[in-house]
Amino acid sequence: MKNNFNNNVFKLVLSTGLSQIIFVLSSPILSRVYSPEAFGVFASFFAIISILSTLTSGRYELAVILPDKNHQSNNIVSTAIFLSFFSLIMILIFLFLFKDILSDLMGSNLFKLIYFIPIGVISLNIFNIFTYHNIKLKKYDDLSFSKIIKSVSLVFVQLSISIIDKSALGLLIGFIMSHIFGSIKLFFNTLNNNFLKDISFKKMRELSSRYSNFPKYDAPASLLDIASIQLPFLLMIKIGGEVVSGNFFLASRIIALPSSLIGQSMGQVYFQELNETKYKPGHSFKLLKNTIKKLLIIALPSSLLIYTLSPYLFPIIFGDMWILGGQIAQYLAILSLIQLITVPLSSTLSLNRFIKRGAIWKSFNFLLLVSIYIYGIIYDLEFFQFLLYLTTVQFSLYVFYFIIIVKSVFDIEKDVLR
Repeated sequence: MKNNFNNNVFKLVLSTGLSQIIFVLSSPILSRVYSPEAFGVFASFFAIISILSTLTSGRYELAVILPDKNHQSNNIVSTAIFLSFFSLIMILIFLFLFKDILSDLMGSNLFKLIYFIPIGVISLNIFNIFTYHNIKLKKYDDLSFSKIIKSVSLVFVQLSISIIDKSALGLLIGFIMSHIFGSIKLFFNTLNNNFLKDISFKKMRELSSRYSNFPKYDAPASLLDIASIQLPFLLMIKIGGEVVSGNFFLASRIIALPSSLIGQSMGQVYFQELNETKYKPGHSFKLLKNTIKKLLIIALPSSLLIYTLSPYLFPIIFGDMWILGGQIAQYLAILSLIQLITVPLSSTLSLNRFIKRGAIWKSFNFLLLVSIYIYGIIYDLEFFQFLLYLTTVQFSLYVFYFIIIVKSVFDIEKDVLR
């Protein structure tokens, strides 16, 4: 089990590493081509797309990994795809019906980009659905390839469009196209797994009912979870304006590099291994302990380096417009320490029996963060004072989240021994 876990993690980490190298190498160019204002606008649309995507598939992509039989996984995939396209139509109808109100609220410059939201949602959903299905199929080589393709196409499209348009449009189109290109190989793997042959509306109804905890509990909870993560990109404009929002977005992307490089890949393989070993005495806790050790080895030095060097490196690497981003990164580096350890393990609470437990924490996390933002806006807090409050509260919340995850793994072990 340990060798398979390490090999699968290594494959995903290697590909993620290459894709992140592409991101790092392209960032100094993109940050000089696109202004902080453009990144600030893109951050708002990115946040809306990310939030909507958590609801529109019913979170059935997580359930794809759970069944023992391939034909069951195929029908869950088809359920998630159906819900995604149905949601696409609903979002388009909503935008059409309320276009005048939305235009007045957003202004004509932002409103002209609004129809990219449903396209972005469906592209992100499809990529996530096929990613989880390929994890189920253990197609780790192809998952690695798709990550690299996604990263290359993102940079290529964004730089290409910047030749004729340096607004947020290029950033948004690049985001959408990267998920489409990244899904192609994964889609064919799904198709070659008797996908069309296995589709049955009766089975879709049966399995959607069996795993109904995902849309009932995990989807709303994940909506709150993602909204908590994306809230800064939506509301930071209210607190500091587009320049602050753009700097915050870039700093967040850089801070997320260790998590994207190793944390996400390790979390995906951890969830697969946990699901397979949850009935074997001692295996779940051993898997958790080994994963925590690996994450600590990554989290401690990376957070320390970012905290120490970011104020000096940001203006050198990204340009003088991004000095503020280096200062913001110091605050976020402290928070990233606990997030990098906790987030990859949070898939523990995606097991059917723990979904409600995760939902309670995510609800509390969301409500507390919204309260902080409301407080910051009403009392017109100075930006760095607000950032200090935000990171302190979030750090405390993630420590509590970590305790819940460890308790859940202990509960798995207790039930196995009964």
